Amino acid sequence: MKTINIREIQFNSFSQKAICFGELKTKNLAVDSSIELSFSALNRMLGIIGGFLPHGSVYDLIQEDTQDTETYYRIMLDRHEIPALDLEQFTQNGYPTLKISA
Repeated sequence: MKTINIREIQFNSFSQKAICFGELKTKNLAVDSSIELSFSALNRMLGIIGGFLPHGSVYDLIQEDTQDTETYYRIMLDRHEIPALDLEQFTQNGYPTLKISA
């Protein structure tokens, strides 16, 4: 089973993907990595993460930065106790596979 401990999520107003940075684990291997998600998978992930936040919403954690006509978004999760997420949750039921980078 592959899991990821997410530290940060980044996306912008002109892309169709979000990038999640964290520690990818599979069996005895753990490596800093990133995964690329579609926005539908990101919404599922944010719903799961929101269930682990004791106060407020995951949307309260979104930081926004506008440069020219483009808006960049960032969600920092390293100060929150979010357990490792199973990557199978985001690749099943006909959803596209993830792009994993090391």
